Amino acid sequence: MDQEPINFIDTVINRVFNGDNLSVLRKIPSGSISLVYIDPPFNSKRNYHRKDGSHAYDDSFTSIEDYMAFMKPRLDESYRCLKPDGVIFIHCDYHANAYLRVECDRIFGYDNLINEIIWQRSSGNSLAKTKLNVVTDTILFYGKSEQHTFNIQHIGTCQKTESNWRFDKNRNQYCLVSDLTGLGFNRRFAWRGKMPGDGRSWAYSLEKLEEFYNDGRILTDKNGKPCLYGLIRYVDDVPQQTVSNLWTDFYNLAGGSSERTEYPTQKPLELLKRIILMASNEGDIVLDPFCGSGTALVAAKTLRRAFIGIDDNKEACEISLKRLKETAVFKELIKQNVLNVNKITRIEMRGSTDPIKTQTSLF
Repeated sequence: MDQEPINFIDTVINRVFNGDNLSVLRKIPSGSISLVYIDPPFNSKRNYHRKDGSHAYDDSFTSIEDYMAFMKPRLDESYRCLKPDGVIFIHCDYHANAYLRVECDRIFGYDNLINEIIWQRSSGNSLAKTKLNVVTDTILFYGKSEQHTFNIQHIGTCQKTESNWRFDKNRNQYCLVSDLTGLGFNRRFAWRGKMPGDGRSWAYSLEKLEEFYNDGRILTDKNGKPCLYGLIRYVDDVPQQTVSNLWTDFYNLAGGSSERTEYPTQKPLELLKRIILMASNEGDIVLDPFCGSGTALVAAKTLRRAFIGIDDNKEACEISLKRLKETAVFKELIKQNVLNVNKITRIEMRGSTDPIKTQTSLF
């Protein structure tokens, strides 16, 4: 007798599965997932190691055909699991992005490619001798249909950590000091005892200058005259740049980062937060079939989304579980006795169509 599919609500949400992801994907009900993030093997022909030098895993297939034979059923199942307005992000690089793009065009439809995102993951300081340094990854962003969640994201034009920012305790905001003048001659007039320098004029009208001054947003010299480089600007005043498909505002994690785990291909949390904020809403379900160190799961839970994580590497699942238990949201749920986060679901497979067998209880 065929075994009934696992109960979706009771045994899948907010869980990490250790085992073959294709088996788990086939048990997830159709049309139930809002966002899938896939960071699969890249077929990079590399052996990855932990920080202590020990072997972690191999990213190598016998051929690109072998690699795509591995990927195709997992992409098919991801498509099936998505809601009609669901989306998928496929993280890849030059080794296979062209092949994955063609396959996703077949599965999702050519017109349902929303964006090809280019992420600059490093500054490219290494010295390549026979080719250009490779400093980017590709993230293919597809929708299951034309109707999909999309929340515009912004990048601040300056970072608060830059040396020219300071914290104003009176207003409880970060601020910077900028120039009151600019090149030109159209606003050359004396104002409160000051004139712009040669070839320059006021960047603002007289009325605006008076407004800044009366609001206490212009620094003055010892004589009480306005400083030409003295406009105090607060974070809320600085225009925000809309995120494009070129992401250059955060790199891969540095070796000394407090966010680093033992997992060699860990992605930065801010990368996954941007993806999840951009293409899902609170309460949605995020699925990561290659969850690795659990960054997508941590980002999802931090942003109050549900998650499903899968990986065939037991160590990766343990790292994911450890990180999840450290999130503030999980700690609150544990405190309320809503979650028991002590176990990982172990998946045992004999064949690709066999039912899931759990050897330990879920958390």
